[in-house]
Amino acid sequence: MYLYGAKGHGKVVKEILESNGVAVEAFIDDNKSLDNEGSIPVKHSVGNLWGGYYNQYW
Repeated sequence: MYLYGAKGHGKVVKEILESNGVAVEAFIDDNKSLDNEGSIPVKHSVGNLWGGYYNQYW
């Protein structure tokens, strides 16, 4: 699971997901000063997550 937003609500959603057995692979956030949130990596672009599909069509 990838979550948009590495702070605030994103962290709350992560806790809820993990408490229900869902693994969070990474956060997606446009704040380039964030590399990790806890042990979860922070990505800054969605274009490379789906083989460029996002950038091609959005």
